[in-house]
Amino acid sequence: KGSCPAGYSCSAGGSCSPGRATQPGVTMNFSVDKPEPSIHENVNFTWDSTGATSCVINQGIGGVHAAGILPLTFDKPGLYDFVIRCAGEGGEKKKIITIDIPTVVTQLNTGGTFAALNNPFKLNWTSQNAQACSIDNRIGAVPLSGSQQVSFDTLGDKTVTLSCTGRGGTATSFAKIKIVTKQEYLDTLSQSTTAPNA
Repeated sequence: KGSCPAGYSCSAGGSCSPGRATQPGVTMNFSVDKPEPSIHENVNFTWDSTGATSCVINQGIGGVHAAGILPLTFDKPGLYDFVIRCAGEGGEKKKIITIDIPTVVTQLNTGGTFAALNNPFKLNWTSQNAQACSIDNRIGAVPLSGSQQVSFDTLGDKTVTLSCTGRGGTATSFAKIKIVTKQEYLDTLSQSTTAPNA
């Protein structure tokens, strides 16, 4: 049985044929410049690879080059998993980046349904995933959660609006209260337990 030169393999019949070279393994980097973006904010995904002949990203993106930059924006809150797979003769690599844009949640209440003219009553509010909150009716910026005494100097049905913004957008909550005269307030209070706690 004869011998074959380096890089060749010998068959059972003694013939020599080129051996298959060992392919280097696939390596890959995958990153995002803003891991905690807000909706409608530009985000850039960047990747590069060696030893890969094809790369694919999920989320409906499909085939991409072995290296590149992909700009994206998100139009609604949610949890988004971006998976890139790069493959070549030396194997396949997969990496995942998760983008979490939480929904802003708000709640506002007056603790009751009516109050007397110019008589303070308490607003209570809470929020989740917010970065800033405000209340209308000349109240303005408020903490993300809290309470505050307010009053109205005109009679009638009133609506108070809480607006909070965060990475997931803006959320609002409404509370309605009827402003009555002092005598109406006392008369109604004697018949009902739904007056706000001052």
